[in-house]
Amino acid sequence: MVDAADRGTESDAPEDLPGGPTTDDDSRREVVVPDRLYKTVAVFSTLVAIVSVVLGFWFLSAAGSVLRNPTGSFFVGLLQAVGLSFSTIEPHLSALALAVGLVGLVLVAGGGWVFAMGSRFRTGGMAKPKDEADEESSDG
Repeated sequence: MVDAADRGTESDAPEDLPGGPTTDDDSRREVVVPDRLYKTVAVFSTLVAIVSVVLGFWFLSAAGSVLRNPTGSFFVGLLQAVGLSFSTIEPHLSALALAVGLVGLVLVAGGGWVFAMGSRFRTGGMAKPKDEADEESSDG
């Protein structure tokens, strides 16, 4: 049985494990993962981020011109396909444009968030240049 005094000296404490909690603020933002997981996270987080940002700007474009271009007409046609006639949609076009614009903003912000969270991961072999004291400063 391990008593409370011996727990802090064990080598498999959470602080010693890769990705475990540390006291340094910069290292808490990074998660060390195996190489294969890093590649998977990097590829799919970038893919999701790009698709959501492109869709977000597409929604923003549609919100700016609900009836003037095919993208905006797509949303009106979608509402008509579910059974709403144009006469019931027309008085609410500004609300439709607002809703489509908000969805666009959420998609763009979500894409940025996904990319930022995906960039937190690194492998054990990736160096952190700000921690290396070997290099001399060349700024004067």
